[in-house]
Amino acid sequence: MPTRAARLATALAALILLSGCSPAAPEPEPDPAPVVESTESLSEIAQQAAQSCAHEAPPVEAGAPPLIDCIFPDEEFFMFCSGANRQVPLVFKWSTAGAETVWFALGRVDDAEATSFSGPLEPNAQYSGEPADSLRFDCQWPFTDYTMTAEGPGGRTTEQFSLFRRIP
Repeated sequence: MPTRAARLATALAALILLSGCSPAAPEPEPDPAPVVESTESLSEIAQQAAQSCAHEAPPVEAGAPPLIDCIFPDEEFFMFCSGANRQVPLVFKWSTAGAETVWFALGRVDDAEATSFSGPLEPNAQYSGEPADSLRFDCQWPFTDYTMTAEGPGGRTTEQFSLFRRIP
């Protein structure tokens, strides 16, 4: 019959052997890279916006809901990001017919006024944030959803859209 010291030594050896087979402790998650605002000038994006939505929207019949004729950027435009940890300048430009006010909201919502990050805004204008030039597109996500709601005497019209990022 083994002695108490022998049993203790066997248990200690088994413990050492088993601890060597246990999975390694998980590596700590690295801190996410800090978000860096782009050094790209807003003027290039503003120039593209100025060239968009420059035409006059077709008229709407009296009493009809407003028409959202143009929104820039739209789903055909890509937000160019130099990396996923960037925020790049964003300028919205739009044209409407039959609208008196406009709101923009983050996400796809039924009515942008309730959760708007802007507004009320002019029916045909552009917006780069409050204070001016402070609106940014966050490149960490592959796309971001937005909602625009236009209100006029004939009611409200809402359009939902997504902006997609492109990383070179």
